[in-house]
Amino acid sequence: MLFRAVVNCNFLYHCRLMTPLLMIDDDQVLTNLLKSYLKDHGFELSVAHVPSAGLELFNKLAPKLVILDVMMPEEDGFAVIQQLRRSRNVPVIMLTARGETADRILGLELGADDYLTKPFEPRELVARIKAILKRAGQRPDEVIVSGEIVLDPVRRSFKVKNEELELTTSEYDLLHAFVTNPGRRFTRDELLSQLRGEDIEAFGRSIDNLVSRLRKKLNKYLGEECIQTVWGTGYRYVELPAAKK
Repeated sequence: MLFRAVVNCNFLYHCRLMTPLLMIDDDQVLTNLLKSYLKDHGFELSVAHVPSAGLELFNKLAPKLVILDVMMPEEDGFAVIQQLRRSRNVPVIMLTARGETADRILGLELGADDYLTKPFEPRELVARIKAILKRAGQRPDEVIVSGEIVLDPVRRSFKVKNEELELTTSEYDLLHAFVTNPGRRFTRDELLSQLRGEDIEAFGRSIDNLVSRLRKKLNKYLGEECIQTVWGTGYRYVELPAAKK
């Protein structure tokens, strides 16, 4: 009896460690796949196949993040996210087969934290979930450490191996997007949306030139590339481990 009690306690302990997520999507094959896959990565995924059921679960379970499809029965995801936002400010990833720029912009304007187009790699979804939850748990003024890179959002500065980088506004915004989203695959359009300042138009014509300049500045200190090219898509940032002291 004692052994059984210990096993049960351990089981309950591990259950409490699972991060609750909610997915509202009418694709039952996909939701079943992700429910199993996300469980292996420490997430407990609850699923609803219609918006009305999803909103009920949202209010009942208080998930840490919502994965929301756009094209569904009853009403689309754009209408659903507005209802979610009226209830609680929880992170939302829009997950849909519609990849047009206008749809992505609309989703983000309505409060989505990220936008992932089907088909996709489940591990990319996991990377985005972890990045969003990490950001949600950080204070706006909290210093972010990524391997040898240190970001100070108050001073808008980056240091690599204790050396401060001299960055343009667009270089800073681009590197900030990479460091706060490790493992995420960015398209060139998505990177362009992260930029601000007078030189946006120029970089819109050649985002690759901006990435190349940023790589050169980082490689001077790191010795290897942390910004990787995803052929046919764009770029992703890979966190390099800090050197042992």
